[in-house]
Amino acid sequence: IGGDEFALIMSNLTRPEDVLAIAERFVAAFADPLPIDGLEISGAISVGIVLAPRDGNNPHELLKHVDIALYRAKKSGPGTIRFFEASDDQAARDRRALQRDLEQAIEANQLFLVYQPFLDIRKGRITGFEALLRWQHPARGLIPPSVF
Repeated sequence: IGGDEFALIMSNLTRPEDVLAIAERFVAAFADPLPIDGLEISGAISVGIVLAPRDGNNPHELLKHVDIALYRAKKSGPGTIRFFEASDDQAARDRRALQRDLEQAIEANQLFLVYQPFLDIRKGRITGFEALLRWQHPARGLIPPSVF
């Protein structure tokens, strides 16, 4: 599918646990180091899984949903397997909406800095400042940097 993304399409599997067992075998196979030119190269994969027709009725929808499941798996760390969940789709839509809003926020100058002083309490004076970025969203209010 991409430089480091591959698809495996399987049919005649009706139980999620059967698909999970195959995915676990793939994760285990890639976890073993490979000897290449006297070196042992190790790697790990993350796996996103969709089940048709439960998670989609057409290739476009299935690819979109498996990408969301894979994103969640990668976020959890190497060797992780994640099935697509409907709540993942909503979270992905929310992230895309926030990204679009952030692009507009930059153009609309909705981002601003707040300076927090560093205080040396022994000397009773300010020794420096930390600059903190804030976003005043017109509909959502103040959005902390941990969100955007």
